[in-house]
Amino acid sequence: MIVEFAAVTLSTAILIAASILPYIGLRRGLDSPSRPPKALNGLSLSNCFACGIFLGTCFLGLIPHVQMQEGVILKQLNITEPHSQEYPYLRTNFVILAGFLIILLIEQIAFICAPSSHNTLSTDAHYHHPEQPVPRQQNGLRDSDLNQPLVNLDSESEQDELEEIQFRTALATHPPHDHSDDEHGHHHHHHILPGETGSIEYILLLIALSVHSIFEGIALGAQKELNGFMKFLLSVMIHEVLCSFAYGVSLSKQRIPLKKAFGSILFLSFSLPIGILIMAWIGTFEALTALIFRFVLEGIAAGIFIYVASIEMLSTEIPHLPSKAGFVKAVIVVSAMNIFKGEGYCFFDEKEIWDKIYETSKKKIKNEFYEIWDTFKMDSEVVAAEKRIDSKNKIRKRKKSKNDGGAGFLFERSKIIENVWKQFIQDGNVKNVGKTSENNKIARKASENVKDFGWIEKLSKMDLNDLEIVEIGNGGSYEIAADKMRIFKNGSDKCIEIIVDREKFVIPNQSAFIPGPIEGIKHLDYANEKYDLIILDPPWPNKSVKRLKSYNTFEIDNLYDLPIESLCHSKTAVVIWLTNNSTVHSSINRILESWNLEIYSICHWLKITKNGEPISSFNSMHKVPFESFIIAFSTEMNDHQKEMNFSLIKNDFCFISTPNSCHSRKPPIGKILEQILTEISFEKSLELYGRYLCPKTTTIGFEVLKFNHFFSNFEKCL
Repeated sequence: MIVEFAAVTLSTAILIAASILPYIGLRRGLDSPSRPPKALNGLSLSNCFACGIFLGTCFLGLIPHVQMQEGVILKQLNITEPHSQEYPYLRTNFVILAGFLIILLIEQIAFICAPSSHNTLSTDAHYHHPEQPVPRQQNGLRDSDLNQPLVNLDSESEQDELEEIQFRTALATHPPHDHSDDEHGHHHHHHILPGETGSIEYILLLIALSVHSIFEGIALGAQKELNGFMKFLLSVMIHEVLCSFAYGVSLSKQRIPLKKAFGSILFLSFSLPIGILIMAWIGTFEALTALIFRFVLEGIAAGIFIYVASIEMLSTEIPHLPSKAGFVKAVIVVSAMNIFKGEGYCFFDEKEIWDKIYETSKKKIKNEFYEIWDTFKMDSEVVAAEKRIDSKNKIRKRKKSKNDGGAGFLFERSKIIENVWKQFIQDGNVKNVGKTSENNKIARKASENVKDFGWIEKLSKMDLNDLEIVEIGNGGSYEIAADKMRIFKNGSDKCIEIIVDREKFVIPNQSAFIPGPIEGIKHLDYANEKYDLIILDPPWPNKSVKRLKSYNTFEIDNLYDLPIESLCHSKTAVVIWLTNNSTVHSSINRILESWNLEIYSICHWLKITKNGEPISSFNSMHKVPFESFIIAFSTEMNDHQKEMNFSLIKNDFCFISTPNSCHSRKPPIGKILEQILTEISFEKSLELYGRYLCPKTTTIGFEVLKFNHFFSNFEKCL
């Protein structure tokens, strides 16, 4: 927040200076002859770059977000039909078009109302002496003008002054003339800024430019990440500095008094932070009201961006005749859009990571777990298909039971992740093999064979007063007992095999596990242990699994009692897996606050088949093909420190893989983060509610060994 405030403050000061300097300079009567501007100059290329970022922000950021907000709003208004005619004005296309037309009308009304001695919509941007009348052209710009840049600040003349800034547009209707460029020694450049006329012009112009700035500030206020905020601010400033400079020129040419000019410059310069404050103020409204306001304002801002980028910037920079300069500018626009887009995902082979973990054991995870070629169907769907039951009857029954289930979050995130998945496919990451597997029969069978050891019931009443340390070795035999809590440690550099309750398990190198209740971490707190990474995968309240005796759920309030803050050092990363339940999402910030943590980013694990398709529909309200988790840090850790290590992991970053077919088996997120963030190494990790073991990690939970059972999960390497 401090960085953003400082950046906006500095930007406002720059905008004030950008208007004041030409106003003061031109009031002193500085002028000089100009030379024809170059088609390519630094300012013109910067303008093209800003245009590309505007387009990228609009089409890749704002519009998808506005579409998601539309879906959430309609859902909360109980509008489920996609083609419903209710609330026609709460539609993405309408508000974007409204934004485009609003700024178009405001600017044109400003030009019409502005008094002009020749009743024209624009005037020449050059300053001319009275004895050198300015010739006009009937149809706006001539062919020779089309290759000129929007703004020219270049000149080789030693007498060049501030008055030589040139703005042009094709909005001119002038009487025909017969003279050539040579006769007058200059080209004609037309601009959107009024010339030397009545003082009402500067007010109308101020309104038009301020509307631009306020809505740019609103869009800037919608940026949730520091990196995105700074990128967008840079592109906005390129455009705003040009507008402010031009406004200062206009004030001087209209001979506006100093007090009025300075007041209007301040208002224009503060329009950008005003937009940001409006967005922050809206955040204090009731949830649905705030959502509707954001939807409308961001939609209008998107429409204004389209107008500014295409009508005001791109059309005046890109020549309408064949030109090398035009091609160079087009390339810069495309490059700027690519910079904005970013990648937003990583693809990993989960089985390959597990096999590397167990490499020293000469064992590997069974291939059958990952034989996922089709989208998953629920057992009830399969039975219904086999018996040819009309699925419409089931849909009616479901409609009777109203389940919130975080529908707003689901819908919004589904759209984001679906767009990432489409980009993932377009990037050619998966070759469509076209294989099917009868609803993943092989993978489902493998997951059914994973043994349940009944440890939840056995260990739920464990004595937590003491913690016994047990050093384990290869071939050793041990017992998990309810009389005392024990921590089992493999301190060797190799995987080992041990016998626990007469069953064989494979234990990774330098790993430890504590079978039993999570409350046992108090012993780690007493020992003053600190961890680089803490992972939590709580059994969140879930109606669909309450009937399963093997699945242990808990109350959310239990998390407040965990001493997570004491187990963190200043740079500890905390990962918490979430469900799509609205209660969970409404509680997570309060839980983090009790641990003195704050969210850095919300990420998603997108589960796909080997054919690259999501394992279930993105539009399903019952089961979606992704799970979400948050990455949090201490509130005392500044943004710069977070960016240094986790700069690649932004909000809605997607981790994409073919999952293990076992229910609720998460990928080893710590190892995956180490692969992406190559400068990071988690030397000491802690995982709560875990059901598998990882190197350099202490795992606590009732089922810590479930996915380390030899016969259920592993096969020998050939």
